[in-house]
Amino acid sequence: AQGAPRRSKSQTLYITSRRIRLDQADGTYLLLDFDKGVLYEVDGLLKSYSEKDIRNFEARWKKANSILLKQIEGVPENHPRRAELIEQLTDGPSKWELIWKMPPGAARDNLIARYNLPPEPPVVSVEKTTEVRDVAGYRCTFYRVLENERLRSFAWVAPDVPLEKDLAEFLKVTGIIEKTIAVELAKVRGFPLEYAMHWRDGRLEHTVSVSSEKKQLPRSFFEIPKDFVKQEARSGW
Repeated sequence: AQGAPRRSKSQTLYITSRRIRLDQADGTYLLLDFDKGVLYEVDGLLKSYSEKDIRNFEARWKKANSILLKQIEGVPENHPRRAELIEQLTDGPSKWELIWKMPPGAARDNLIARYNLPPEPPVVSVEKTTEVRDVAGYRCTFYRVLENERLRSFAWVAPDVPLEKDLAEFLKVTGIIEKTIAVELAKVRGFPLEYAMHWRDGRLEHTVSVSSEKKQLPRSFFEIPKDFVKQEARSGW
């Protein structure tokens, strides 16, 4: 939020052509396995993990919100209860679509204001610039992501980072960039070594890679240790 103190945190990212590991300073880390289509959230201190299927966001969102969606279907468009039910849905692009489809009126206006949405579905575009510079030892090109011609995100993208899989999967499942923005940015070839996101709640998150090195890592480094206990994943997916 505006005026909030700036906070920083350290992360270490390991990239292979088919797997990614993102280590946090608190002992937790993410494992992204593109071949299995799974994101693992791992707690190295508690020796536990949860897993999420990353292959179909829309279907999983509908499943997680199935009870509410069924209730919404049975409520007339102009009934106040409909807006109340929509508000209870998990945040995300599908929820925004339902808000935009609401009939004009105070209920629609209130939800648009609450989630800082544009009045109508936005036009999102990616703009490649001629700016280039080195980030963490890789030559990068500067891209802007615009929503209704306003800057929502930017990225310094390195085309030589060896990630074979669709960039959108990494951006979406790790939550570092809003999903609608990630889909557009995924059309860019390469990996973002520096990126920023203006979130709808007013936050600005800015991530910068400060160094890089190539090294050999065992396959087990990208796998769940056998003595770790599986936990239920958080709802909302």
